[in-house]
Amino acid sequence: MALPKPWRLDGTQTEGGQAYVHRVVRPNDPEKYALKRLKNPARANRFSREVEAMEVLFRAGVTVPPVLYSDLNSDKPWFVMPWYRRGSLDSVLSRSHPLPIERARTLLVGVAEILSLIHGNGMAHRDIKPGNVLIDDDGQPVIADFGLCLALGDERWTDQHEAVGPRNYIAPENADGINDEYDQRPADCYAFAKLCWSCITGRNALSRENQLSEKNRLSRVMETSGLEPLDLLFEAMLNPDPRARFTDWNYIIPALRGDSIGVAMNTVGAEVEPVEASARRERVLAVSRQLGASARIPEARAREQAAAGHALRRSRAGEELSTAFCGALSEFLNDVNVSLNGYASLRASSFSKHLEDMFEINEVFGRLGSPAVNHASSGSNYGALLSMRPEVSDTYRTLYLIVFLLEEEGKCVRLYRVPVRTPEEGGRGHFDLRYKEIALMSGPINLAIPGALESINRFALEAARVGEAMVQDFLEDLAAGRFGQEVRQ
Repeated sequence: MALPKPWRLDGTQTEGGQAYVHRVVRPNDPEKYALKRLKNPARANRFSREVEAMEVLFRAGVTVPPVLYSDLNSDKPWFVMPWYRRGSLDSVLSRSHPLPIERARTLLVGVAEILSLIHGNGMAHRDIKPGNVLIDDDGQPVIADFGLCLALGDERWTDQHEAVGPRNYIAPENADGINDEYDQRPADCYAFAKLCWSCITGRNALSRENQLSEKNRLSRVMETSGLEPLDLLFEAMLNPDPRARFTDWNYIIPALRGDSIGVAMNTVGAEVEPVEASARRERVLAVSRQLGASARIPEARAREQAAAGHALRRSRAGEELSTAFCGALSEFLNDVNVSLNGYASLRASSFSKHLEDMFEINEVFGRLGSPAVNHASSGSNYGALLSMRPEVSDTYRTLYLIVFLLEEEGKCVRLYRVPVRTPEEGGRGHFDLRYKEIALMSGPINLAIPGALESINRFALEAARVGEAMVQDFLEDLAAGRFGQEVRQ
């Protein structure tokens, strides 16, 4: 096949569904390039849209191949982009051994960051698979092949009953090609969850949601602990209903990194349900979402119902925080109080009240560098506290470790761990600088996604361990006569 001048074939040619891709060179230029040429002239509109999408995204700083040269008016339209000599993720998956897990996660974070920018520019790729993730000379991912790309509001160029997406990566709503009424970006998230599983395991993607079965979960396949949070993430991203599918890159990306925010979840303290009960609940929820999405209810009522659901989740989150914190400390504090014989009083308890009634919120949040003061003063807050107070002493000071959660915009909360000491004369507490190293702000955590309560449980148990260390310091200060001598810093 003759190529447009001055390009000539350099020995490699591949054929896709809609185009040929040639490795080409040109005179007096040592570089190699990829020339993509349309096979079917009837697809010229789609091919032009592919080039336009790549140019728009590249100008916006998204990591996609630059279009170096093109002729879209030719009888057989073509364009030229760089040749990526390290190939694609397909070549990575064809190796005899999977990538080291941390290398795989790093690659996937890069892909997720690119996809988040593509979605942020109002586009859906619709063809996410290993062969369309190229690797540049620095080992970083580049997303290519925008032949099926669709911008919001664009006219669709696939036939009404033409499936959209690659086999085993295609989202359920696209299998029959009949979902024009839906945003296509959730389909990318579905395919990306499949891509993640393949990249980490080194295996080909499974059909539909089969990677969620017990035998195919990452933690089981890789025989490695610590991957359970990713299984929970993928479960949310592979929801068959695109309206209920998890698509928030602000949480997906930290979870892939293994950060404690977002949906990086721990199963400590979580009840393990029988598989049958869990599957039944998921089916019930899927049907409920389908019915709810088709319901014609007034907008005001819908907002009220959404607000009520979030209020319930927030209440449960507060209960989980306080119950886990107090439960972890109760037996320890009981033994200590019995031994103290009334010399001091140590207590762990829950609360639901205004934080401004407990401590100087401007001072405390200023120390934390948190913007959440308005939320803290706008209503009751959920949390728990560990109080340490000498009873045989002339001081009225009490040392506290306070843990609580604050609501942010949307469905998210942040978790706080704050050391506070009441002044000699009593009244509201002040941030205790002696314990500034244990102060912590964590999150945000999206309460609407699987595993949010497990993340809160983990935070509470860690706070309880910090509380035990504070108890030791408190008692040693009492024994040395230092506690009553301390002043507000």
